[in-house]
Amino acid sequence: QIDQLGFGYEVVRSQIAAGRCRRLHEGIFLLGNMAPAFVSVRWAALLACGEGAVLSHETAAEVFTVPFPRSRWVHVCVPADRVVVPPPGVRLHRSRLLPGKGTTYQGWPITTPADTVLDLVGQLRAPDAVVGLITDACRTDAVAPVAILEAMGHRRRQRHRQLVKDVLCDVVGGIESPLEHKYLILVERSHGLPTGHRQVLSRMNGVTTRKDVHYDEYETVVELDGRAGAFVLRHVGTI
Repeated sequence: QIDQLGFGYEVVRSQIAAGRCRRLHEGIFLLGNMAPAFVSVRWAALLACGEGAVLSHETAAEVFTVPFPRSRWVHVCVPADRVVVPPPGVRLHRSRLLPGKGTTYQGWPITTPADTVLDLVGQLRAPDAVVGLITDACRTDAVAPVAILEAMGHRRRQRHRQLVKDVLCDVVGGIESPLEHKYLILVERSHGLPTGHRQVLSRMNGVTTRKDVHYDEYETVVELDGRAGAFVLRHVGTI
């Protein structure tokens, strides 16, 4: 880009010496003397990793607003056949699925939302964490369940594959949290209860609310208290 603008390296060196330009990575420079914003840090990482590089994993999750712990690294994925030395501050991943699992979102070269979720699932050990990630991502409309299933179909290997399939089917049925999933598995199915209707809209005194589980035949509503952080029935009552 510097060559295209007609500037030589000597000009860049003089700008660095004058404090008007700073080096972020090998061959990557930032105009100005202020600390680089996260946008500049991400673009510098992509440029440093070269052709075919896309944001991925935790960094992609942040762009798509998928609820997941932030990372101090910029996560970048490159095609598996490329030899890239990860620059400082960059966590490098390689994938045989690129460029297929790449897209562009808000100008960013990035893994698709579905592939981002599956990449993060591959880093998790606890099944409850997998359930939480999938339900959070789908509840916030960051990605649709069918898109995750389609993306997983292109993968020969995927950690927690069967669990992902099962949870996605339950999400389509109305499950929106790990607590609701526990109730479905440990109570409703384990004890042979009828299948309840989930996320049923109700209006009372001008206020619209949602019932977690509604058993029409028995005129019974089950509400789950997610704030307790454990399986707790807040209310089981007859309408």
